[in-house]
Amino acid sequence: MQGAALKLYEAAKVRRVALCDQLRSLNRAEALAHCSGPTEASWDALALVYHGRPVIEADLERLETGSANDVLRHLQVTKDEPMRGENRITHSELVRC
Repeated sequence: MQGAALKLYEAAKVRRVALCDQLRSLNRAEALAHCSGPTEASWDALALVYHGRPVIEADLERLETGSANDVLRHLQVTKDEPMRGENRITHSELVRC
C-alpha cells in the first residue's frame, strides 16, 4: 500500500512541477506583453495568458485538494497532455511575445 501511495505522490509532484513551470512561462509572457506596450502581439499574448492561467490553476487545485482517487484519475486523463486541446501552450507561442 505504501508503495502505491509513494508512486502516486511522485507522479502528482512531477505534474505539479510541470504545471508550475507553465505558470512561470505565462507570467514571463505577461510581463513581456506589458513591457512591449499596446501592440497586437501584446494583446494576443495577454489573451493566451488569461485564457491559459485558469486552466493550469484548476489542474493544480485538483492535484492539491483531490482525494487519492481523484488525483489518480486526473493524472491518468492528463498523462500525456500538459494542457488540453486549444488550451495547450507551446514554446513557439511564448517566443512570439
